[in-house]
Amino acid sequence: MNFEEMFKDLIPERKPIKLGNHTFYVRPMTVSEFTAHVNNPNKSERDDIAIFNCVQDESGASVFSSVDEVKSLYTTVRSTLAGEVAVASVFMPPNEVEKK
Repeated sequence: MNFEEMFKDLIPERKPIKLGNHTFYVRPMTVSEFTAHVNNPNKSERDDIAIFNCVQDESGASVFSSVDEVKSLYTTVRSTLAGEVAVASVFMPPNEVEKK
């Protein structure tokens, strides 16, 4: 088995999000990021941290330089990005039984 080819199938797909004239890519949270997210007692900040960690540019580099920069975005944009991180991290496509 070719490990490099297999690994390409195991890498999570980054979902493109177009906001205005810019395209951003959302990757799923890692296991440790997800654990920190769920266990974060500061519920008002955890989505901002997830956006900071998971929203990337085309090359895979972080878009934001700090969580405070994320917090400066409009609420609607933060909500959209947080929702996309959640979809990428948690929500799975329905299996064949659920489709029927």
